[in-house]
Amino acid sequence: MLSLRSIWQERSIASLLTNSSAPLSISKIKFCHLSSISCATVSRAQSYPDPYNPPFDPAPLPGSAPQHNALLLLHSSSRPVNWPARMEIASSLMGVITRKMKALGGLANFAWGINKLEYGVEWKDSEEFAATLYRRGMPPVDIPSLTTANMDQVLTPLLKSNSMLPLSQANDQGRNLHFFVCTHGERDCRCGAVGVEVANALREELNRLKTPDGTVDGWSFKVGEVGHVGGHKFAANVLVYPEGHWYGNLRPSDIPSFVRDHLDRTSTSEGIPPSTLLRKHWRGSMHLSGEEQVRQYEMATKSDSASVTSSEPVSSFNPRGGDEVIITYTSHDGKAKHPVIAKIGESLMEVATRAQLEGIEGVCEGKLECATCHVYLSQNPLPAPVPKMFDEEEDMLEYALFRNEAESRLGCQIKVTKELAKWNQEGGVIRLPRY
Repeated sequence: MLSLRSIWQERSIASLLTNSSAPLSISKIKFCHLSSISCATVSRAQSYPDPYNPPFDPAPLPGSAPQHNALLLLHSSSRPVNWPARMEIASSLMGVITRKMKALGGLANFAWGINKLEYGVEWKDSEEFAATLYRRGMPPVDIPSLTTANMDQVLTPLLKSNSMLPLSQANDQGRNLHFFVCTHGERDCRCGAVGVEVANALREELNRLKTPDGTVDGWSFKVGEVGHVGGHKFAANVLVYPEGHWYGNLRPSDIPSFVRDHLDRTSTSEGIPPSTLLRKHWRGSMHLSGEEQVRQYEMATKSDSASVTSSEPVSSFNPRGGDEVIITYTSHDGKAKHPVIAKIGESLMEVATRAQLEGIEGVCEGKLECATCHVYLSQNPLPAPVPKMFDEEEDMLEYALFRNEAESRLGCQIKVTKELAKWNQEGGVIRLPRY
């Protein structure tokens, strides 16, 4: 797997970032996909047309942050732009810890630039790392040494502790504001390009505001860089702990206001952040499910609508404009629900691929040349309000695995409508395929 690095070594984003200090041009990044990683050629002909550079993908952000009760960061001595694409494969310890954290309801990642404890015997048979554990409602815990041998002894008591505090009380005991930016360039070059710029902008802004005691308005701050967090298309992704808010589509020009809005808050937010800028970039919070993230965002924007002027419309969050509805996809086994904000007129394939739902690939991009957007539309309580199938769709469905004559459709041929959303909300099921 690690040999995938050689596929684009000559064009490595890590090399570009290491060998040049010139700003990168998002508008000049060209993407191609090889296997599961994205490669890039980056032109330095111009710097970011910031702040007017649009997101890489205009998909709605709320609901895209994974729910978790803790984040464990292993301190790496090297910057993420130099890491292999698949850290969980390159590091045997990370693979084991990722599974352990998942079983205990948490996430694990590597981080660089956050602590003097940084050291590590990396990507060897016997690995040892310093680490930091973040739990919502509790101050962060520094772990001087974490290995396969002591992992259970160290992590299990911490993660099974029930001594959670309200976030405001926790921060009164220790006002911590730690920013983590995904800059994992070999996993996806968008993160390696704009992520690095945003991380640098955060450091510069916080250092500018820093007082002689090393704090900013009494807040202890850190800026770190982390590996893949999910949602490459939302680069730059910034995670803020211990409150556990995740943000996307940030650019260097956003950072002064982004920092100010965090510092101006009298206490850490229990739900969706209060400021317009933070809401615009909010992917979700660690303690909320995807459905709860979407619901909180909708409630917040509705409550804002009475006070919003024509110069700052609520719909500015989504560049596409138009009406939004919630479409909920159900996993193939029926155990998981995936609510996604969708635009009227989009196809079910477009909504699902934008949300990175497992089982929907859309290889042909809706040209009726494959069956990789196969979905199941239940017949109960009523048949779905969708158009009749044409012969071309019928032909392609012959290639769908586990086709169900009564329920199988191609997602690219089903447009989102208010009627479909209502049917879905009233019990109609849009089920994802197993493969």
